Amino acid sequence: MTQAYARAPGFGTPLRSDDYYQKINAIIAVLRPTATRAVMAQHLNRAGFTTPRGLPFNRQRLGNVMRRTKV
Repeated sequence: MTQAYARAPGFGTPLRSDDYYQKINAIIAVLRPTATRAVMAQHLNRAGFTTPRGLPFNRQRLGNVMRRTKV
């Protein structure tokens, strides 16, 4: 799954494709009203997503992604 969302690196550019961010933002938007960041991170990991840098999600990394993508 990681290869499909990879984007050529560039200074100050997103590390993943727009499709990747749309998919994780949709999942976050559904879970956010009722779930903690830890639960949302577990859900994203089980769905096969990783952070833009390729690491598994945890509550801190999810918070960073949410802050950067304005979710």
